[in-house]
Amino acid sequence: MDCDGQKPICGNCQRIRSSYGFSKHGQSTSSETSLLSQQVAIRSTASRRPPIGLNLQALGLMHHYATVVCLTLSKRSIIAQIWQDTVPKEALAHPFLMHGLLAISALHLAHSEPDGQKILGDIAMKNQDTLLFHFRLLLNNITPQNCNALFTASHLVTIFAFAFPQCPGYSGEPSPPVDEILKVSELARGSHTLAKTAGEWIARGKLEPLLRLGIMRVSITLPQDTTSILEGLEVTNQASIDDEATTAIYTSTIQLLTKAFEATTIFPDDPAFTLLWLAMLDPRYVCFLKERKRMALVILAYYGVILHGSRRHWWSKTWGYQVVEAVYHHLDSDARSDMFWAMHKVGMSDNVALSSGNSELSC
Repeated sequence: MDCDGQKPICGNCQRIRSSYGFSKHGQSTSSETSLLSQQVAIRSTASRRPPIGLNLQALGLMHHYATVVCLTLSKRSIIAQIWQDTVPKEALAHPFLMHGLLAISALHLAHSEPDGQKILGDIAMKNQDTLLFHFRLLLNNITPQNCNALFTASHLVTIFAFAFPQCPGYSGEPSPPVDEILKVSELARGSHTLAKTAGEWIARGKLEPLLRLGIMRVSITLPQDTTSILEGLEVTNQASIDDEATTAIYTSTIQLLTKAFEATTIFPDDPAFTLLWLAMLDPRYVCFLKERKRMALVILAYYGVILHGSRRHWWSKTWGYQVVEAVYHHLDSDARSDMFWAMHKVGMSDNVALSSGNSELSC
């Protein structure tokens, strides 16, 4: 039967149109349109799928820093919070600082993970080199905008310098311990200088608690043996044949060392106080140390006791022992009597020192 085209629509036409997926206006039904749309969308997405583009290595290192490494930089909650929260936010605005965080994170993993130590050490050094390149350039242009990033970067650089030679995967030729200490001291004193240069700016921001570490205003009664030994060290200094100006330099260095003993007694788990003595050294004392002068070396041996106290920190380990042992081998038998206390404190007897001429780090 033919259709006359008049409404209402006849049953034959209705069935035909439904079978071919057309509406009464000759258009696709809603179900057909939806299916076609989904197929087109799938093909379109597949043809223009963007690359993921994530640096998973950097993300993994940053996660390790934020959950583990930052908590090793201080046990005091206010300082740990700065390293965990404030510093990463600062690094987002200053990529060179981000490289510093990645470097210290990779180095920590190299210390703690038996597998991949060489690879992790290389990753750490690559990021550290990038940090240092930009860090040195920016030191000539310190501003309120970059001073916080530079200040925290200087801390990371110092810790890295201490930790890298101790890395199990380290394959380079190690320098003698006294020379390594001189290198670290130079970096630490650079951090101290930066703090003085930009201190007013830093003090106005969230890093102010880090800045206060450099003041070293602590007071505590040290154990009697430590007090007696430090007083005896000054007596030895006064009895030396050095000129008055040199003796005065040693006196101020011993006083600073006493403050360092006090600070590390109060805050034994804060690496900053362990490194602070190196940061505040008189450049003239550093020159005496480079010349391997007797009194300068004896004072350094006493600092080795402080370093030995931080041996549980991953970046310190055996530094204290190595420093005391190195000083021992630099001194003659008469001068060695002035450092017996330091030897005892780090667990190094006279016989052990004499038999360690082929130690891992030469003097």
